Amino acid sequence: MSSASRVFFRSGLSLGAEKNLYIDKAIVVVNKPPNFLSQYENSDPDFDTLDCHAAQLISTDSGVSTPLYPLHRLDKETTGCLAFARTLPAARTLSQQFQTRTVSKIYYALVRKGIDSFGGSTQGSIKTCIAYKNGYGHLSETGQGKEAITEWALVGSSSNVPLSLVRLNLLTGNKHQLRIHLAAALGAPILGDQRYSQTVPIEPLRRLLPTSKSSEAPLFLHASHLSFFRYRKNGGKKRFRLGIQAPLPEQFLQLCLKAGIKFDPELAQGGVFIDNKPVEDGRVPELDGQYLHIS
Repeated sequence: MSSASRVFFRSGLSLGAEKNLYIDKAIVVVNKPPNFLSQYENSDPDFDTLDCHAAQLISTDSGVSTPLYPLHRLDKETTGCLAFARTLPAARTLSQQFQTRTVSKIYYALVRKGIDSFGGSTQGSIKTCIAYKNGYGHLSETGQGKEAITEWALVGSSSNVPLSLVRLNLLTGNKHQLRIHLAAALGAPILGDQRYSQTVPIEPLRRLLPTSKSSEAPLFLHASHLSFFRYRKNGGKKRFRLGIQAPLPEQFLQLCLKAGIKFDPELAQGGVFIDNKPVEDGRVPELDGQYLHIS
């Protein structure tokens, strides 16, 4: 199956097999790298680099190519799970799940805030309205704009630098929602976010970054886990929740280790899940599915 997984784009740029996570008869999920466009943005200077809304192909073992239908989007700088439907009926069914908020979208972020700055809170919910102007979003004090809901939980913090790992449940899918909520509502901007952070990291934190220039640091925001309802062909409980997990990027893991932030080692592995339970061999026979990166 792994030889089947190569996604091509009109620009000639490709995501090789090593970037694919999971494939079945209806969907393909890729591990999106940073600085890779997943949507059309007229305001983006790299507008012509990638068009995920047309002319995308996935090659199969049989040599047959099928169009891909985008189901959601990720910011250019964000890494992790990005799903496409392989058929129009699947696109319609899964898109409806996104619209009705039955899709679970879990992210992890490294934020510029130490444990003492959370005021004793280890989790919470942020519910605001976000208004947009010229491509930038801001919290709306008048209640105008788009409803935005984010649940957050503190995973761990560094004892040496103001840096914490947070788990994020994205309940609505507005543009830059997590970046805005963390910076403006929680007071914890995502490390590497040049758009919604007004300050640069302090010197001890900059020394831990993969580049000495804060303006060149990656955005430490990762779409870790994506799950939605699927249906078995025959017998038993027909509806089940299929989950796909993309391993945390190497730079993300290394920074956590340097800063002394503890995390679940499973986050580095990735995998496929049925009803929240890991599938050891990565195979989903009900869907003719296969996770492509078993460690």
